[in-house]
Amino acid sequence: MKLEPKMMLWSDRKAAPGETDSFQPYLTPYLLPGDKVRGCVIVLPGGGYHARAPHEGGVVAERFNSLGFHAFVLEYRVAPYRWPAPQEDALRAVKIVRAHADEWKIKPDKIAVLG
Repeated sequence: MKLEPKMMLWSDRKAAPGETDSFQPYLTPYLLPGDKVRGCVIVLPGGGYHARAPHEGGVVAERFNSLGFHAFVLEYRVAPYRWPAPQEDALRAVKIVRAHADEWKIKPDKIAVLG
């Protein structure tokens, strides 16, 4: 279940590294209620670093919720941006989730990335 507002990945900057436009990568958390510490999945919807597929993110995150996992949807940089931009965003997302693992009841060694 979507409980939190989106979180900017690069909140300490006007733009993500190497960017000049207004797009800012962000995470949307789908955290399950309660105090149980769980694994989580970070979902990167889309394909081939060419485009994101917004219709895939929330549905997949909710499915992982139904299986007992916390989830996040990452809106990451795609074309016209090139490697390593998507990987930088994914790594940053993992770091953010690990940094908040205690607060969000996440097992820091049980974080998967799907996409």
